[in-house]
Amino acid sequence: RRSRRAGAVTAAVGLGWYVLAMEVAMPFFHGGGQDAHYVQELYPTFGSDAPSILVGILSDPARTWGLLVDGERLRYYVRLLAPSGFLGLLGLPLLLVAGPQLAANALSSLSTTYDARYHYSVVPAAAVAAASVYGLAGLRRWGSWALRVGLVVLLIGAGLSHRAWAVTPLGEPYRQGYWLEARDRQDVFERAVAAVPPDASIAATYFFVDDHVHAIWAVIERGR
Repeated sequence: RRSRRAGAVTAAVGLGWYVLAMEVAMPFFHGGGQDAHYVQELYPTFGSDAPSILVGILSDPARTWGLLVDGERLRYYVRLLAPSGFLGLLGLPLLLVAGPQLAANALSSLSTTYDARYHYSVVPAAAVAAASVYGLAGLRRWGSWALRVGLVVLLIGAGLSHRAWAVTPLGEPYRQGYWLEARDRQDVFERAVAAVPPDASIAATYFFVDDHVHAIWAVIERGR
């Protein structure tokens, strides 16, 4: 059931929290009033502070649109949607929840923000998952056969995406990991791993996860 008031309150609280966190708390803890790091590192092509960045984005729509639809960004959108078999597109109203964060990621000059492997994509990925469920519900209105087709598409998309991008033994990237062969700084990696106590539980980038203790989320418990 639609509730405009609840939606407006949620949006207002979210905007207020954003302003408090980004414009008050982060600059304060960053050195007494300095701009947060994202101002200097993420959007230097648009401006030097938050207001000028916003003005730069809105005042030059051609440049903004060019960034949003360039090759790397389009591949980013595909990578977000493919694991659900693109069913998220069927839940388009709900998918729009990802819009602000997706635009922030895509307009950034930092390549990891528009790389689905990194934490910047958590919010868009959650929106895609919710929109996919919404899309499946829409297919159900067409009949049970449409829902079955949607579920098959979902399974195929998830399977192919896992094969192409996952860092589990079933995924191709697993064969490219630092756990398989020596690299230029292998001795540094080995010393870092050896410094972890035997009974410690840690979270680690998958570059440090060897073939004996490999997990989907790269969260490991290492023991010797």
